Amino acid sequence: MQIAKNEDSEYLNVNQVATFLGVSVDTVYSWTMRKSIPFYKLGKLVRFKRSELIAYMDSLKVEPYGS
Repeated sequence: MQIAKNEDSEYLNVNQVATFLGVSVDTVYSWTMRKSIPFYKLGKLVRFKRSELIAYMDSLKVEPYGS
């Protein structure tokens, strides 16, 4: 499954998010259960906005000492 790299408004499923972030599907589901990652719930479906995932990951950035 290919993820479009220039489509920031694209909605991704759990498998695509796991691939995009380099983690397991179980990890993505764990993060949604703890509400520690932004997501949308459509009935039983879970979707993620690519641009929000990027912003979330940017917010987790750790600056090196001396910066």
